[in-house]
Amino acid sequence: LREVFARDSQKAMGRSYTRSRYYHLYVNGIYWGLYMSQERAEAAFGETYFGGDADDYDVVKSAGSSGGYTIEATDGEIAGWAAFWTRANTMAASSNATTRFNIFQELQGFNPDGTRNESFPVYLDVENLIDYMMIILFVGSYDAPVSNFLGNDRPNNWFSVWNRTGDFGFQFFAHDCEHSLGTGGGANIENRNGPWPAGQTQQYSNPQWIHQQLMSVDAYRIAFGDRAHELFFNGGILTSTKSIDRVNARAAVIDQAIIAESARWGDSKRDNPRTRSDWLNAVNGVRSYLTSRPGILLGQLRNTRRYNGGNSSNGLVDAPLYPSVTAPVFNQHGGNVPSDFGLRFSGTGGTIYYTTNGRDPRTANGSVSSSAQTADEGAISSQTLYAPSSGIRAFVPANGNLGTSWRNVSFNDGSWLSGSGGVGYDQNTTYDSLIDLDVRGPLDDVNTSIYIRSTFSVADPNAFQGLTLRLMFEDGFVAFLNGQEVASFNAPGGLAWNSEATGLHGDEVAVTFVEFDLTAHLDKLVAGTNVLAFQGLNDNLGSSDFLLLPELVGNRVSGGSSVTLPSTFTEVNARTLQNGEWSALNSAAFVISALPASSDSLVISEIMYNPGDSSAAEIAAGFTDADEFEYLELMNISDQPISLVGYQFADGITFDFAETAGAIIDPGQRVVLVKNLAAFEFRYGTTARIAGIYTGSLSNGGETLQIND
Repeated sequence: LREVFARDSQKAMGRSYTRSRYYHLYVNGIYWGLYMSQERAEAAFGETYFGGDADDYDVVKSAGSSGGYTIEATDGEIAGWAAFWTRANTMAASSNATTRFNIFQELQGFNPDGTRNESFPVYLDVENLIDYMMIILFVGSYDAPVSNFLGNDRPNNWFSVWNRTGDFGFQFFAHDCEHSLGTGGGANIENRNGPWPAGQTQQYSNPQWIHQQLMSVDAYRIAFGDRAHELFFNGGILTSTKSIDRVNARAAVIDQAIIAESARWGDSKRDNPRTRSDWLNAVNGVRSYLTSRPGILLGQLRNTRRYNGGNSSNGLVDAPLYPSVTAPVFNQHGGNVPSDFGLRFSGTGGTIYYTTNGRDPRTANGSVSSSAQTADEGAISSQTLYAPSSGIRAFVPANGNLGTSWRNVSFNDGSWLSGSGGVGYDQNTTYDSLIDLDVRGPLDDVNTSIYIRSTFSVADPNAFQGLTLRLMFEDGFVAFLNGQEVASFNAPGGLAWNSEATGLHGDEVAVTFVEFDLTAHLDKLVAGTNVLAFQGLNDNLGSSDFLLLPELVGNRVSGGSSVTLPSTFTEVNARTLQNGEWSALNSAAFVISALPASSDSLVISEIMYNPGDSSAAEIAAGFTDADEFEYLELMNISDQPISLVGYQFADGITFDFAETAGAIIDPGQRVVLVKNLAAFEFRYGTTARIAGIYTGSLSNGGETLQIND
């Protein structure tokens, strides 16, 4: 699970990634265990997913132990990478900020003003490198792309693909990141920001060295901080909830298959065989790591440093990748809103600047944009949506007859035990003051699982900007909001009516509230009656105690400026400026009075996956690759406007609807996603409504296209 998590995260971010799948392997009829395949990032991979000809691709990677941990080109040439590395070093070595910025632009193929300069090869894809490094730092990978085993002065386990004739930079792929997510220990493992000397010489160069050199440019660090805010807040891809969801999805695939793996190899390293229980404990350890990791990494990013002048023999200088100024918070972070919605902002001081035209309130030189407006700061207030004093019910199952029905709002729990405080028991006295509903009789030495339900009412779910579950518990639980899982701790991968906790959460910590951020699950709240349900988990039948005491808190922004959104689709961008320092960008897209898309309202109406060969005129215009004429058409077949805000294609092609007005589709309207806009308009004209440009290519041999929210 650790190794594939990095690749799954790269996919979830909307980046190109190498696909993986689990298999049972048999060798000459003998079961050999559980294995996983991984696509290899090579020239053929580039041709398949990026287009063009495999002969035009360079594949530069670490050579591993057989190559003395140097780098090599397994396809194509290494000259492009060498030029990239050399120019990045020149950039970092300059003492002039303007010179560094100009080279930064040059590496992307731009003039200083951001216009394309065809004489500059495009070496750098800023978004790809930032997301690659964000994954490396988030998972704490210490054997890729720089190896802690080799003293952090040698690279290992990195792949890149680049088209020498193309118009995009080197693409980096998460690879072989099994040394991550809490394995090992120590400062150099938990904090992989470095800087590390690996890359000072070309033979040991790697993407993290390029990243370190780019940290000498303010624009790069600002882009990194903005992306970090997008990923770690407001239900972003690297929030604990979303990360644990990816782990759970993979774990569910092999939850039973791991038994066969244990039977084959469980005793290969020790006399007492490792079993599925050992694996479940390890999975839970990964979940626990991910619960606290976002806050830990943000703290590290606020304190990053780089080599002065880009040389590891020089001293270090501060180069924070995430600002110390707190970004403003919206009273609702985007999505569908009613026509009378008023947008409010909160912060922790400074001046809040915002725009509603899609532009950044901060200009490239750090001044306030002429299109930015100021907002009076509101305040974040909390409302307790549920507390045990308002009633709680419990039931100890004797079998699995209830299935999952007990988690739903419609379930009748009138015959269950009831109380108005914590649920539990204690053969000593530690939890006595916290327990109102004593369940020692039905639970102690009878079952390790107990079902717990609590109801509460919400007048307007859209009024809340955040949602937090506060819990005192021993030893584990799985929480459900209106029937859907929202949080867990010390829970097995496969939940049964008699499951037990996979670890301890003992007396000394159980009496302190642990907070779980449920903001990503705000959409599960409904107006009216809601149910917060738990399957409480004890660590063994003979346990001397058990406790579960929950609170659910909603957060909202009140007071300050109330901004009326100007159009059906509005992208709001906001930053705080405090003592000359800008916060990270908080950005959200709002849709007024449009319904979220569903399979009942949205269809793929046309797929151009194998276009005809380029004509003479098209070749003369530079469109020599017929795949550039690919496109995909979507249609709203309902009688109401629909919104694709928050949706993305992640399989087949990659495209995110989050930041485009094309995400709003009127009844009967069609929108088109294209491979190459100029090629599309040259062949098909300019009348189609273009939603955006996707990455990747449509397979001529057929594939699955999937759009997810």
